[in-house]
Amino acid sequence: MEGFKGVNNLRTPIVAGNWKMFKTVPEATAFIEDVKGKAEVEGVESVICAPFTNLPALVEAAKGTGIKIGAQNLHFEDNGAFTGEISGLMLKDLGVDYVIIGHSERRQYFAETDEIVNKKVHAAFRHAYCRSYAWVRSWKSVRQDKPKTYAKCRLKLRLRVFRPIRRFMW
Repeated sequence: MEGFKGVNNLRTPIVAGNWKMFKTVPEATAFIEDVKGKAEVEGVESVICAPFTNLPALVEAAKGTGIKIGAQNLHFEDNGAFTGEISGLMLKDLGVDYVIIGHSERRQYFAETDEIVNKKVHAAFRHAYCRSYAWVRSWKSVRQDKPKTYAKCRLKLRLRVFRPIRRFMW
């Protein structure tokens, strides 16, 4: 990659913004219009992870640009009686490129366990979100200065019984 010395050209760096629970649909589309042409850097993938209500408008607004759109969560089931949840199938139908899985806030406020995150990773791979898995360690582990031990443990737990389908591998 020209311009990125030391970066392995088998991997594309990703710069992603997680909007948390901010921006209405008009604010989101205005933002995309404002950053078109500015957020697109050669050799870098620019991603906006937005609340579900913004996703259809953002996918449409980002067409023809290098900006990718990501969701902030997905449920591990494709359908069912899971009020308020979003499935990988629904996200795929919207044209979303990425999804955040295992965010520390989901773990803290919604009690997501390693087992639940593991199921979500499987769901993401089922829907070809092959680059979507992002484990996020807790701030407690960072403060205790044990990030490597914590990360190895979490990654091992989350990928257990994981059998990747060859066509989804990058």
